[in-house]
Order: sequence, then structure tokens, then C-alpha cells
Amino acid sequence: MTDRQPDYNSEETRVLDSTQSMPAATPQRGRARKRMARRNDSFIPPWWAFVLMILGVGAVSAAVVLGVYVLGNDTPPDADRIVVVVTSEPSRAPVAAPSAFPSSTPAFVEGVSIPLPEFVLEGPTLPPVVLTSTPDVISIGRTVQVINVGETGLNVRSNAGINNDIVFAAAENAFLEIVGGPESATEDSFTWWRVRDPFSQQEGWAVDLYMDVQAEQ
Repeated sequence: MTDRQPDYNSEETRVLDSTQSMPAATPQRGRARKRMARRNDSFIPPWWAFVLMILGVGAVSAAVVLGVYVLGNDTPPDADRIVVVVTSEPSRAPVAAPSAFPSSTPAFVEGVSIPLPEFVLEGPTLPPVVLTSTPDVISIGRTVQVINVGETGLNVRSNAGINNDIVFAAAENAFLEIVGGPESATEDSFTWWRVRDPFSQQEGWAVDLYMDVQAEQ
């Protein structure tokens, strides 16, 4: 049996030769591969890096706020203020005060007379008010005058009442003095006063309907 010679042209021979010809891996190449693997992993910074970043941001913010506050309050000092008072010399000519009520005379504008309008009050006409004095009342001590009795006169009787005797008759416009009363009689509805004639000094009772009180002197 003859020995088989290797076929150097076959595929298996070429692969075996390339494998045998590769150099063995050295230790330095193993370390480089480990460092490359570490670099490919995700990078996570340590905890103190976050603390430093927060402190730096806070310091920068505080510096900005402080600078704005200082620049805002940096106002220039007040300069010397000069006050100028302007006064006018008083005039000695009198100044007419404005009238509160319009004048009733016509207004003149460049020689043209403009009459003011007249206002007419419209409405019902009220009766005129007549002022009369308050009538006096008969009282003791007052003086009265006989009225509305005509030629017959005022009967002055001995007592109050039309059934009593007549003492004397006072003429129209005669003056009498009130010395007593008043009284009411049962036989009539009149009010009686005791009167006295200042001349004859006669006294009696008379009806007040025919007596007018005179003003006190």
C-alpha cells in the first residue's frame, strides 16, 4: 500500500496552514481588549459630581440676583435743588368782582343792542293774601265798644238773662268797661259780661255779641 501524498491545493490544507501560521496571543493584547470593553459600557458619573453641579448652579443664580439688586439700588445722590419762585408785582387797579346775577339791561355787542328774553310765569292766579290781626277776646279789665245796636242801644240788665230788668241802654259806639263775667243764663244761649259805664258809673250785664274789644292803650 503506497503512502498518500498531501494535496497542497485542497481547501483543508490552506486552512490548516493559515491556522498554524497565526502567532499566539500575547498578554498585552488581552489587556487592550479589556480596556476597549470598558469604554464601550455606558458611562455613569459618581454622586459627588451631581452635588458639585447643584452647588455651582446655586452659586451662579445667587450672584446674578445680587448683581441685579445692587445695580437697581445704585441711584445717584440727589443734586442740589434750586427752587425758583416767580412773583408778579401786585396791581393797584381795583378788580371788579363778577356779578352772581345777570344784569337786566340789554347787552351791547359792537353797537348792536340785544334785549334779554322776558320770562312769563304761567299758572293759576292765587288770591291775594290779606293780613289781619288776631281778634282780641273779652276779658275782665278790657274796654269794649257797643256795635250793631242802632238807635235802640244795648240793653244793660240787672243780671244775666233776657228776663231781667234793664238798668240802662248804652248807645251805639259807646265805650264800656268789663268788670265781671262771663255768665250763662238758663233762658237763653248768650254769654253775658258785667259792664260799667265810665261816665255814669252804672253797672249791669250785657250780651257779648254787641261788644267789640278795643286795643289796649
